[in-house]
Amino acid sequence: MIQNTGSGTITLDPAGADLLDGSTSLPLLPGRALLLICTGSGWAGLALQAGSGAVGAADGSAAAPGLGFALDSDTGIFRPAANQLGFAAGGVPRAVLSAAGLQLDVPLTGTAVSESALDTTAGRLARVGYAGLGLTGNGIGAPGNDANLCLSTAFNYRFSTSGINCPISNPYGGSLHVFRGVGGDVASYRLQQ
Repeated sequence: MIQNTGSGTITLDPAGADLLDGSTSLPLLPGRALLLICTGSGWAGLALQAGSGAVGAADGSAAAPGLGFALDSDTGIFRPAANQLGFAAGGVPRAVLSAAGLQLDVPLTGTAVSESALDTTAGRLARVGYAGLGLTGNGIGAPGNDANLCLSTAFNYRFSTSGINCPISNPYGGSLHVFRGVGGDVASYRLQQ
């Protein structure tokens, strides 16, 4: 371990010496310590904040993260820009966290995501095409005439001009979009012509 106790920056730049990779220079900022690590084909440095235990690492990139793994060098954490934290897998940026939000560039799966159009588990993210209490995109069926025949949790129901049991009169035909609550009670509906 090398430590800089001075006020200037020390740069390890061996210029082709046998002990360090001549094409690599490692800056050592004031008040920091540097742990040299042999990678088998060269040297890498892990900068340590003296006394605080904080880790300083190179910014890196998605292809070569600053914090990665010896046997999977294109997977890890990198710094895409100031105040941003990036996560890479297979050399591709998969997520970037910043003060503005979290950008995900992968499909969402797992227990935090709705598993089907009928999934009503609280706290889960809804996938595209899912509408809460179970609208499955079943479209508008053939015209019927009795709103009480609508028994599913959510649906589109098309009426003929002689529709009965409608919440409002509908002499011209149209469609009724219904969402039902847990006990089967109508939670909301919309009639359009």
